Amino acid sequence: MTRRTHSRWIHGVDTAQMENLKVRQGWLSKIITLPKDPFADDDEPLDEEAQRTALVVRLRRMLQFLPDRERSFLQLYYLKGRSQGQIAKGYGVTQEAICYRLKRAKERLKFIDKLMDILDVKGRLAQVYQDINWIFAEEPFTATVMKEFLRFSSQSRVAKKLGRSTFKVRLTLQHGVRRLESCARDPNRPQPLRDRLRKYLKIYRLMMSRYLILVEKQGKWRTASLVLAGP
Repeated sequence: MTRRTHSRWIHGVDTAQMENLKVRQGWLSKIITLPKDPFADDDEPLDEEAQRTALVVRLRRMLQFLPDRERSFLQLYYLKGRSQGQIAKGYGVTQEAICYRLKRAKERLKFIDKLMDILDVKGRLAQVYQDINWIFAEEPFTATVMKEFLRFSSQSRVAKKLGRSTFKVRLTLQHGVRRLESCARDPNRPQPLRDRLRKYLKIYRLMMSRYLILVEKQGKWRTASLVLAGP
């Protein structure tokens, strides 16, 4: 048995894997938006180690929104430096299957990265619900559809829960998004509210244009749609 020397191994990860981690986390930083330090100097370059640590912390928090299988793949690939071939061998599937799942998982991460900006510290949508209730105070059905769509990420599931047609839900969502766009442009609205509405709009647009962003109906690795906690 070959002895693992300190120069070659660091906590069970060899030097090749360490280089993989640096490259992959560098690429991952293009997907994940790191929170800015309010006390940092804008002209001062970010510390590489601190940036990597913040990236891993945010990634771990985002992984909770992914299906179990994709979460495992991302952890092995980005946090442990395993190759696609190694992951495929461990799960008894082809490398092409792992490549596809990683691609899908990265698409979800782009969406979840924006989703993180509207969740509170407990991972809930309390502020979002409060803003929607206020904007659609005279349109309770629209408010309900807008909130339920954020929770279930599926127009058909919202329609089934409310006992309405998917077509009716889709039209209501389109109306609600137009109303949010109008409010976000209204100079008479408070600036903090307008900033929050722009974040909400990014989420709604992504969810309405990419129906399968968080739910899949086919394949042996079928996953249920994401359901977020209410207020």
